[in-house]
Amino acid sequence: MGIFDFLSNKIQDQPQKQSKLKDERKAECPYCRQSLSKVPGVKTKCPHCGEFIFVRTRPKDNARIIVTKDEAGKIDKEWSIVAGVHDNFVAGKKEFAEEKEILRKRFGGKEPSDIDIKWGLLNKQLMEHAQNEDGLHRLQFTR
Repeated sequence: MGIFDFLSNKIQDQPQKQSKLKDERKAECPYCRQSLSKVPGVKTKCPHCGEFIFVRTRPKDNARIIVTKDEAGKIDKEWSIVAGVHDNFVAGKKEFAEEKEILRKRFGGKEPSDIDIKWGLLNKQLMEHAQNEDGLHRLQFTR
């Protein structure tokens, strides 16, 4: 068996693995129940109500579904339990909430964007690495 035969067999095996997924997506917004022009394949915004629509796979039955933001969070939590990283998931959520509150106070009560929160968390991590001198902050200027 040559390399091309091997790769050809691998490619043919992939659809069989993916066929275990049940597709229960419908062309309907989970918020306003208005019909959509096509079934969403990724996160998208509803043209009717403007809310974000999420696509997730449920761990219990491996079905792809269209959900709201809250439902997507619950499914992400279920996946973290299945993957055995639930403690990290909870710690990350707590850290995100704490940074959000810090930025809300800094912004004078205005709600910070998710990008601002992530940027703040990355800056904290950068400072921790710099203080620990673990080699992940190699910004050196030479003359």
